[in-house]
Amino acid sequence: MCGLSTVANDQQERRRATIQCEKHLLWAAGLFPFFDLTTTPPNPMDGHFRPILFSVPPHNPAVPSTTWYVPKSRSHRRLGRSLYRLGRILMRGTWNAELHGPLADAQAEGASARRPDAHFYKNRNSGMCDAMTDCTDYLVRNNIRTLLFTGVNIDQCVMGTLQDASFKGLDCVLLKDGCATNSPDFARLNAEQNTMRGLGFLSTCKDLAEAAAQFEGAS
Repeated sequence: MCGLSTVANDQQERRRATIQCEKHLLWAAGLFPFFDLTTTPPNPMDGHFRPILFSVPPHNPAVPSTTWYVPKSRSHRRLGRSLYRLGRILMRGTWNAELHGPLADAQAEGASARRPDAHFYKNRNSGMCDAMTDCTDYLVRNNIRTLLFTGVNIDQCVMGTLQDASFKGLDCVLLKDGCATNSPDFARLNAEQNTMRGLGFLSTCKDLAEAAAQFEGAS
């Protein structure tokens, strides 16, 4: 997520706040501390490893409404379970839960920025549900009212957090080309549709970059 502060009172300040947003990122990582394994409800524990809704054919009474696909490699997985030399699944502090190289470099750079990035852990799909208050508290303290969303998976963690942010009264912008998912394409389209039809606004990273360049040139 990228946060925009609303403390600016004039157009010039709003332009500067918009341009600075790329240096003020909110990282939400879905990783569990070990003690959570004893208190986490069943759904977050194994929900990501259940059967995948692989395809939905056109409506036809003669055709089954859904097709299920269960990869064999997923059937035994659960949060916290050991993958032997690969480590435990989605556990905070383990080497296999570290950020991918380029993202790790970007996070390190952001930590030393004039307005440092903020990093939050979550153990639900949403990073802003009632059980996850750190991110919400941070936004309130810093008077941030507008959020730009990117990440994976668009139909799960991204959408879960966006929905809760919208329900809390924040302005939400989903940058669709900054999101991805391993779900079927209809899941992505559904997330974009629901965002556009009531939860917030739909845009792209390209449009954001072009708008920021125009503001920067005008300033």
